[in-house]
Amino acid sequence: MKTLKMPRKMGRPKGSVSSVSITQRLRKEIYSALDILDRRGQPLDGLLADQMADDPAKVLSLLSKFIPQEVNINGEGSQFAVALGEVALRIADQTEAIRDSLPEGEPNDTQLIDITPEKPEDQQ
Repeated sequence: MKTLKMPRKMGRPKGSVSSVSITQRLRKEIYSALDILDRRGQPLDGLLADQMADDPAKVLSLLSKFIPQEVNINGEGSQFAVALGEVALRIADQTEAIRDSLPEGEPNDTQLIDITPEKPEDQQ
């Protein structure tokens, strides 16, 4: 006797919905819910603040699933660190220019904040 081989079905079953459309719909529904909250005068940040005031450990535990576990910013070659260094140098230059333009010996209400790096050799 000869046995018949059934053809193997591939892909998702006919009539099922793809996970992409489910994700898109869920995302749309979440945005819609956030919009409704805003129109009611209850924005998400306010609701989160209320919940954090009631039970901060629970809220932070729940939010920790959506926050990156590790953020690695090292000072060697990181574009972010280089950009921050450049910003610090520009602010220091502007502070120096402002300090030089102030009249000497006259009292003024201007308060300057010095953000010059403690170790300038680290900036290079």
